[in-house]
Amino acid sequence: MNQSNRKILAVSGTPTHPRTAGNRAKLYSLLKTLQDNGYEIHFLYLTQEHYYDEEGMKHCWDKFYKIDYQQPQGSPRRGRFFELSKKIIFKLFKKRIVTPFKIDDWYEPAVGEYVRQLTQTDTFVAVILLYVFHSKVLETVNSGSLKILEAQDVFSNRHKLYLKLGMEPTFFYTTKQEEARGLNRADVILAIQDKEKIFYESLCAKPVLTIGHQVVIRYLHIPRQSDEAYRLLYVGSENPVNVEGMRYFLNQILPEIKKRIPSVTLFIAGRICHHLPNNIQGTVLLGEVPDVEQHYAAAHLVVNPIREGTGLKIKTIEAMGYGKPLVTTPHGASGLEDAAGKAFLLAKSTEEFVHHIHQLYISPQNAENLAKEAYAYAQQYNMRYLSPLLEIMKQNTKQ
Repeated sequence: MNQSNRKILAVSGTPTHPRTAGNRAKLYSLLKTLQDNGYEIHFLYLTQEHYYDEEGMKHCWDKFYKIDYQQPQGSPRRGRFFELSKKIIFKLFKKRIVTPFKIDDWYEPAVGEYVRQLTQTDTFVAVILLYVFHSKVLETVNSGSLKILEAQDVFSNRHKLYLKLGMEPTFFYTTKQEEARGLNRADVILAIQDKEKIFYESLCAKPVLTIGHQVVIRYLHIPRQSDEAYRLLYVGSENPVNVEGMRYFLNQILPEIKKRIPSVTLFIAGRICHHLPNNIQGTVLLGEVPDVEQHYAAAHLVVNPIREGTGLKIKTIEAMGYGKPLVTTPHGASGLEDAAGKAFLLAKSTEEFVHHIHQLYISPQNAENLAKEAYAYAQQYNMRYLSPLLEIMKQNTKQ
């Protein structure tokens, strides 16, 4: 590999702009970190999501490409009789029959051909692909490029999480065998936390790096004045597990907090607002916001009440990077357990959630101490996970 070649092709059906969801923020931070370390980012966007800022991506990345992509809707189809049987069984017994996707059910051959042409006409030190269900694209990459799969999440048996909550499975879900097929197409796999790293290593023999989420580091905590109303903040996408977690918070936690803190107001930002009632007293639905930092700066406390899901909860570490006091659940703390009780407070029940929020309200000093610990942890977190990725990129550049 030519030592002067520092071009990276990123292929993604998730846009980096605007950063209104955790997966967008994580992808952006990964690519921006590489760009800040001297790599030239060529970004190929597959129009899997229709809400995106094309001009923002063109301005941010060194080169921008776009190709039309139509994501299949609903569950994989297995014939008309099978689909009819599913509907009858659900109507009679209220039992959902779910058929996992094959790993290539969402593959679009036109995307593979586009990547083949790009990697034949230009030389890339690496191709970074987001999500395992696009992994067949890696088979079209020129053999001289390092093929990196940015896995972000585990999709094996993901549908079971939704069924556990009584919800229709959405997005992509598959089996361990199928996910292993996709993982084995990469040279290197990037995991979001050590738990996922261990899981991927159990499915394939490829090297797996835990890189976490490179968060923005900016201390925004301002101690609450005694006469100020108490402002809580939640930021989230319309992922069904986010919606379920916030409904739980609105129905069970917020009413109890109001009894103790009448002045409390919960501000909710992100596309999750499209799925929440707008008439709950003490809540403000902000919707999608162009500058989330100003809302972090205004908040006295951040909450993340998610109760299911896999992967690192990006909004948890994001809040810590902004130096905000945080209360979350065990699922919200996944991948960050070593910081529980020091850099954020962990609530294992409704009662604990209410107690922690009230204690931070009556003790601004404890809230400030928690904010400082969160900020310091986020700084260390970035440094811990950045170096292995940069080292493997450096090694491949020299080959």
